[in-house]
Amino acid sequence: MGRGLWLSRGRLRETCCRPTDRAALHRARCDPDRASFVDVQKKLHVFGRGGALAFAISAVDIALWDIAGKAANAPLCRLLGGGGSELHCYASLARYSEPSLVRAAVRQAIEAGFHTLKLHEIERAAVRAAREEAGPDVELTLDVNCPWTLHEARQMAEKLKAIDLKWLEEPLWPPENFDGLATLRDVSGIPIAAGENVYTLMDFGRLLAAGAVDFVQPSPAKMGGISELRRIFPLATLHNVPVMPHSFFTMARAFWPQSMRLLRSEQRIP
Repeated sequence: MGRGLWLSRGRLRETCCRPTDRAALHRARCDPDRASFVDVQKKLHVFGRGGALAFAISAVDIALWDIAGKAANAPLCRLLGGGGSELHCYASLARYSEPSLVRAAVRQAIEAGFHTLKLHEIERAAVRAAREEAGPDVELTLDVNCPWTLHEARQMAEKLKAIDLKWLEEPLWPPENFDGLATLRDVSGIPIAAGENVYTLMDFGRLLAAGAVDFVQPSPAKMGGISELRRIFPLATLHNVPVMPHSFFTMARAFWPQSMRLLRSEQRIP
């Protein structure tokens, strides 16, 4: 039986797949990609290409890869070709808003051994407090979750420039404004990250072709599972853009091990 994970109404859900015949089990063992969901997507496209449908397809795909790993008695990274033994990780902090709370959270993460932190603040004062507490040698990234128009984002980026962010993540609404992201990337001087709200391989191609990002962030639990995520790596390589897979915040303990194993197989962490 394979286990897949997805998000529904902000809660972690689990999907379990049990092959019903020997042929299905053999396919899952030998090549989970053969069970990729192009045909399923075609049959269900009337319901859309993203959202809950994509989440469900992703969960089943992840479960099939789980079956393949169990059948081979091997972790996912080895199943996909091996890779490095170590990866650098960052601490992803909640949104605290109050600068004193931000300082305390930053200090706790640094004391736990992290040298890169992800903030979710949207006010400059809170971000500045994080930088002051972290000092110049700790990398800070900032995920603002699509709050601004391009005009607003340009104004905010000017205020954030001195804070020296490793990247600014999903600054624009709507998130599919790829041309707007490219413009912001050109004028702000701050590296841009995005991709967790992109659902199809074609749209990832458009995101990258637009020159919209310095880091692309596919979310395997939203865009088709491990099978589709694997296809992002060669596409990103063509554009010389590192891949930084996204995971739902409520799924971190359950899903990040799978994302880490995939990254170890691809060695795309910069």
